[in-house]
Amino acid sequence: MQYNFVVLLGDIKQISAEMVIILTIVVIMLMDILAPRGDKTLLAYISLGGTLLAALVCCTWNGVEQSIFSGALVVDRFAFFFKLMLFTITALTQLMSINYVKLRNINRGEFHALVLFATLGMLIMVSGADLLSIYLGLELNAIACCVLVAFLRQNVKSNEAALKYFVLSLFSSGILLYGISLVYGVTGEINIYKIARYLSGQQNVSHPMLHLGLVLLVVGFGFKVAYVPFHMWVPDVYEGAPISVAAFLSLGPKAAGFAVLVRIVMVAVFTLKVEWSILFSLLAVVTMTLGNLTALCQENIRRLLAYSGIAHVGYMLMGLVAAANYPQLGITSVIFYLLCYVFFNIGPFGIIILLCNKHKICEFIGDFDGLSVRSPLSAFVMTIFLLSLAGIPPMVGFVAKFLIFMAAMKAELYWLVAIGIINSAIAMFYYLRIVVAMYVRAPKPGLKINASPSLTIALAIMVGFTLLMGIYPALFIGFARYSIATLL
Repeated sequence: MQYNFVVLLGDIKQISAEMVIILTIVVIMLMDILAPRGDKTLLAYISLGGTLLAALVCCTWNGVEQSIFSGALVVDRFAFFFKLMLFTITALTQLMSINYVKLRNINRGEFHALVLFATLGMLIMVSGADLLSIYLGLELNAIACCVLVAFLRQNVKSNEAALKYFVLSLFSSGILLYGISLVYGVTGEINIYKIARYLSGQQNVSHPMLHLGLVLLVVGFGFKVAYVPFHMWVPDVYEGAPISVAAFLSLGPKAAGFAVLVRIVMVAVFTLKVEWSILFSLLAVVTMTLGNLTALCQENIRRLLAYSGIAHVGYMLMGLVAAANYPQLGITSVIFYLLCYVFFNIGPFGIIILLCNKHKICEFIGDFDGLSVRSPLSAFVMTIFLLSLAGIPPMVGFVAKFLIFMAAMKAELYWLVAIGIINSAIAMFYYLRIVVAMYVRAPKPGLKINASPSLTIALAIMVGFTLLMGIYPALFIGFARYSIATLL
């Protein structure tokens, strides 16, 4: 008993960053009772401080890779990389939210606690070494995100978006659990490393129930990653949720979902690479094509960014397909793309918040008319984000997309690269529509900039990294390559 307790303490020490997040949630919920009614700004700063402290604690990891909690979680380079990414996403969301929640009258302690609950779920997902621990992390994230989407309680669109998110989340959870049960029924294991050992020891792994289980896992995680046809919730949720929550959802759950997919396909079922590479190649084509074509006809920028995000998932799936033949280059390209995506995808949501006031939300392309006259700096920053989304050099979006296409070319997926290039050309049109509105059209009367120190800091960080990673990407590509060594 004493030995087990010592082991438990050692395991808890390995999740110090998660424990900091839990402690911060407890502090916020207790301080919420003591904070002045209607003014919860202090809680926002406590939440941000807890996230930064957790990131700092995460960086103290000694580099020793090990399994903890009887193999339920794993501490390795891959998890370390994604934890830092998730802390960055959460911190940027918190910075963007400090003034925005005041404008929308949702400055309550529960908001800040729920963001951390969602982050905690994603941290469990990226460290998950068995399918049930991954599922628990996914559900914790989904429940918190569902409440965050519905935080504008008197807004019909927010309630509708939350209901759609909730129903589809339940649907995907049921499918995911069924897939887990099928995989367990065939292999007798839920730990992904033990599943890998079981399959590597089998001469014939073409069991139909195993293949069906794999398909159901892909379907279940498809809700988080948002590839077609499991993307239905994305545009409505982006439009109905609070803007900072939409920014958080645009990348946080997506990054965690991709981390889980990569760990499963590269470790657990790599022996079935022919099957899953064909499946993901088809999903990549449909996802990027439908996302870009639907974005062409959007006037609401939030819905445009939603379909744009779906298209970017299609590009990332190309790297996953390439990983079947060239694992290092393929997976490096995917997670480097995700790292870049943190900055140039969340950025446009920050600009939308910049133009918000208590009476109006500027979220249509027409609302950006003449922004270069009203606020040249805001228009310039938005242009940098849009050009990076379009993949135009020297922005980091070009480097990320080039690395994906290079991986696919090396894997001789020429047809997939051709479709990706055509889709990239289509995407330039709807991104440049916003640039034209800002620089060519006459400004609309009454357009005001509501800058705050926290939002300015967040935008400065995002535009700085968008340019830095585009001009000098080698360091960040090297970090991405370092993080996957444990999977190969």
